[in-house]
Amino acid sequence: MKKTLLILTFAIFATGFIKAIGDINLGDFEDGVTNIWMLYGETYEIVDNPLVAEPNTSSKALQNVTINQYQGMSLHNLTYMADSFSMFSFDVYDATGAVEFIVNVHGKTSDGTDVTSSYYPTTIAGEWLHYEVDLTNAAEFETFDTITQLDLQNNTAVTELYWDNILLTSKYGGVTSTIGVSTVKANELLFFPNPASSSELIRFTGDIEDNSVVELYNVVGQLKLTTYLNNGILDISSLNSGLYLVKVGNKVAKLVIR
Repeated sequence: MKKTLLILTFAIFATGFIKAIGDINLGDFEDGVTNIWMLYGETYEIVDNPLVAEPNTSSKALQNVTINQYQGMSLHNLTYMADSFSMFSFDVYDATGAVEFIVNVHGKTSDGTDVTSSYYPTTIAGEWLHYEVDLTNAAEFETFDTITQLDLQNNTAVTELYWDNILLTSKYGGVTSTIGVSTVKANELLFFPNPASSSELIRFTGDIEDNSVVELYNVVGQLKLTTYLNNGILDISSLNSGLYLVKVGNKVAKLVIR
């Protein structure tokens, strides 16, 4: 009876976590914040929208000037469960004309193997292009367990690309929330590496306070570890390989230990 209750508790806990995942706004730039995009290029800055027209009628956009191929920007150290999202989308504009650019979605399989899906679209001269990556495409993403990095790059020497309305669309609906410099999506933890070996230290990012209580549950709902974060680091050396749910306050995420 006790084991049945533990399994039921885990199932309710996991279901609550899944349904809590909403769309994630990775950049609409109306607030003047570049979020946590990492620059690989000459400059980027939030500017007035150079062409207020469909599909992008917002007032601000992120201008990214590049002078060499493969420059652009990236979002690193993500721990999003790939099967929670249906689409990665954004708007892009290049005032100089139609140029080819690169979209990379990086991730890991359940056994920790690195995987990448890459796309090479072309902007529309004098117009905003709305571009979508179908994350439910089994041929491209069936092996993805987590999404760990997103790249938006040029594929030519010199570009002046504008990015806006960068979004991860949830399969489960829910409220759109924003990732910023000091904020993360409500009810989801960000940490890396994931998957990890028991000999590795887990590093948390975002607004998790130091000395926060961390709880790890196994697949039958048993509490296997209760500890405190120390400088944003979690020691998992006492845990066996397997799937765990990590809970800090009202935030949860899945962790795979190899």
